[in-house]
Amino acid sequence: MLHGLNRLIGLILAPLLVSEDHIFDLHKHLNDPVQPLLALADTFTNNESLRPAVGGAQCTREWLWSIPRRDCKWCFRHVSTFIEELEDLARCLKIPKIFRTRNRYTFERVEALCLLIAWFQLAGDQCELSMKYNRSQTAISEVVNKLVEFLDDRWAHLLEFDHNGLLMTQRLQLYADAIHMKGSLLRLIWGFIDCTIRCMCRPSWWQQQVYNGHKKVHALKFQAIRLPDGLIGHLFGPIEG
Repeated sequence: MLHGLNRLIGLILAPLLVSEDHIFDLHKHLNDPVQPLLALADTFTNNESLRPAVGGAQCTREWLWSIPRRDCKWCFRHVSTFIEELEDLARCLKIPKIFRTRNRYTFERVEALCLLIAWFQLAGDQCELSMKYNRSQTAISEVVNKLVEFLDDRWAHLLEFDHNGLLMTQRLQLYADAIHMKGSLLRLIWGFIDCTIRCMCRPSWWQQQVYNGHKKVHALKFQAIRLPDGLIGHLFGPIEG
């Protein structure tokens, strides 16, 4: 039985233990099932090629002003114009001039906001940002999570139903009038509900809870109410599945 277990471990780990500069000989350790596991850990610890090198340029104010305006818009294309809006947005969101994470990584507020925007529009992983913006993947992960928490806490009163601003009674009437003037037969429609399904990798736990039977994927769902002026009046989620 032990011999069969050893061979099973060997068959599973063999493809993982072979790299360009490291080949582990499983046959020498068929009588010791622990050795292949130790070799696997050593391989992943010492193999520098598993993560790309940090490179590129940091998103400092000077760097943003030095690149072409079209490049700035392409990299952070969730912003409608250019660097001027990035600076104004960071200031209006009350992001501290020096933004610090839990492990004392420090960022200028424009850099922190740029990394957050870049991460939200990226389809890959954070190592791609690390190669491009000269920050480690750990630092990028921390600043993104910390900034999301900061913005959620600081502007929570606007992320719920804003009865004293966007969704006050007088403005709802303006929205309804604008929609009716565009051809709506009803006079009481003031917004448009939209559901967005964001696909995700199959999780190790709670797979059934996040599985979407309609789309046949694992996903999280968000529901938003869009106003006639283009703003999002309310965002709810995420909800599993």
